[in-house]
Amino acid sequence: MAEDFAGPAGSSTPTPFQTPFDALIVGGGIAGAAIFHRLARSGRRVLLIEKSRFAQGATGWSSGILNCYHACEKLTALACASFPKFMDLERQGGPAVRRSGALHFVSHAQEKVTRERVQEMRGLVPVEWLAADEGARRFPHIRWNDLAGAVFEPTAGHIDPAEVTRFWIAKARAKGQWALEGVEARGVAQDGGHVVGIYSSMGLLRAHRVILCVGAWSRKLAGAGGLALPSNVFSRSVQCDALADTSFAQEHPAFLDPALGIFGRSDSPGMLRAGMALSDWNIDPDSPIPHSPQQQMAVRDVAGQRFQWGGPIRGAGGWRRFDAFTPDGEAVVAADEKISGLYWATGFSGHGLKIAPAVAARMEALAFDGTNGN
Repeated sequence: MAEDFAGPAGSSTPTPFQTPFDALIVGGGIAGAAIFHRLARSGRRVLLIEKSRFAQGATGWSSGILNCYHACEKLTALACASFPKFMDLERQGGPAVRRSGALHFVSHAQEKVTRERVQEMRGLVPVEWLAADEGARRFPHIRWNDLAGAVFEPTAGHIDPAEVTRFWIAKARAKGQWALEGVEARGVAQDGGHVVGIYSSMGLLRAHRVILCVGAWSRKLAGAGGLALPSNVFSRSVQCDALADTSFAQEHPAFLDPALGIFGRSDSPGMLRAGMALSDWNIDPDSPIPHSPQQQMAVRDVAGQRFQWGGPIRGAGGWRRFDAFTPDGEAVVAADEKISGLYWATGFSGHGLKIAPAVAARMEALAFDGTNGN
């Protein structure tokens, strides 16, 4: 059994950890950082712990695409609410968005509902419907034959998720809040069905609320602590590869292609970063997940179905990592079913970056006001 954290031996000076925090956030990825930053701005007393280094999980390997349109209406709303926050980061001294634009390819079956969604989005973010014939004129290197068109967001693009994570954590620390790396959560402490804190590698850390933002580690933490993990959260592997083709002289728009199951953006002029979720389920994020040359060929071949390469395409490296996935593609932002004061923010399925500010607002409303933030 872990003990309460106390000060140095023989010291009578209270430590900041002897008084329960308003909220303790487990997980220093983009979701945890956004919630930490939001609660600090609201004047809450907050502690963030991370077992490794900040942004070292799925956040650090994300392609960092920032766009608003999604086939899921809820994700579209969250992304639209979050987008202005990213556009304002540079003014605050944070990282800048590379505004390459973004294309979300749309099948004929999805055209009607997509065009209606685009109409609803106008006035929230810059967006336009790009019919296939117009798309072929503006982006002739893309194969449009199977598409009705695309949602084009001219001011969308990409940003470094690790930089955003560290920036939000630094802003919260500047307000006097605590963020600790190298501190592992080992279980949830509760009394009479109500959370009292986290058993950790540095002892019992007390808090009135605990928010679990542990992504692909959700299932492991739930199993170790006897928690009721939301049943629709899984982990899966994702491989991203850099594909070099000198015909792309300018920075290419970020793209999402549900029909072919690929996504990507420019890595640099003449280089495309393409990714694909794989069918490796419930992987252990603490185990080695090596890059697969065979899978790189598959990514290249699928990308070749959408893009007309100007010449021989070559691989230029990549990575294979993981994310936390839900079959419906929606994030889990919810109170625990059994333990009062315990909350989950997980299962972002690769969307975590672009919806993080709105998720943070919902979590604050849920944990402190008992509402869903709508």
